[in-house]
Amino acid sequence: MNTTNSEPQAQVDRYFDAVSRYWIDVYGSPDLEGLVYRRRIAAALTWARELGLARGARVLDVGCGAGLLTIALADLGLRVTGTDSSPEMVRTATENIAQRGAQGSIEVRQADAHGLPFEADEFELVTALGLLPWLHDPASSVRELGRVLAPRGTMILTADNRLRLNRLLEPRENPLLSPLRPVKRALWPRSGEGTLSAPSYRHLPGEVDEMLAAAGIAVVRRTTVGYGPFTVMGRRSLPDSLGRALDERLQRAAADRVRLRAVGWHYLVAGRKRSMSSGSR
Repeated sequence: MNTTNSEPQAQVDRYFDAVSRYWIDVYGSPDLEGLVYRRRIAAALTWARELGLARGARVLDVGCGAGLLTIALADLGLRVTGTDSSPEMVRTATENIAQRGAQGSIEVRQADAHGLPFEADEFELVTALGLLPWLHDPASSVRELGRVLAPRGTMILTADNRLRLNRLLEPRENPLLSPLRPVKRALWPRSGEGTLSAPSYRHLPGEVDEMLAAAGIAVVRRTTVGYGPFTVMGRRSLPDSLGRALDERLQRAAADRVRLRAVGWHYLVAGRKRSMSSGSR
């Protein structure tokens, strides 16, 4: 299937072309954001490892960014293809993979997640961490990921959680305060007008589950990852050391508390494709 070239996707690509360095630096950062991103990769990698895939099994990492998960999957003995729609992110991932000497089992290609250049049922595992927030049509993309996933194969993806705890505590984002936002915009015009940016979206976990179901994927595992950073009007309300300590405490507590587990920053979900091929009835 051919890749698409829509203006919404082009806007996202321009943004990621401009900030590609950030997506290497953040994963090595000692602050709370870096901690949560590393935990997100670790959780997805644990789930992938527990699948017990055969050595050389084909894996697709969509929206691979700097290629860190791509490399980690290859380290499990899997044959991994990473894709990203941003040319600069593809270059960054390729360089990062080369620096780590992991080229042998990894291929990186430029591709739009709304139209992947692969045959149906081609991969035993499809991963997509941090992809959904940047898609203008996430439902069609999830169907596309499901198309290339082999029957009984597994998909692991994340979404920015619209129910996340730090959003509910931030006056700028709390849905109960939405009637006041026009007043805020009039009193405090947005700074940085005209700077390069791209829209990103948050999803309810139930919305993500519905997308998976429509793609023929049955959810088998779900959790959330990360709490914070906690802000008030966009400013950090806690020193980073306290924010990290609070995040780690909440993450531990969430293991035994369903409600707390539902309000983490990133919704992480795994699903299995039904046994019939995508074209069967």
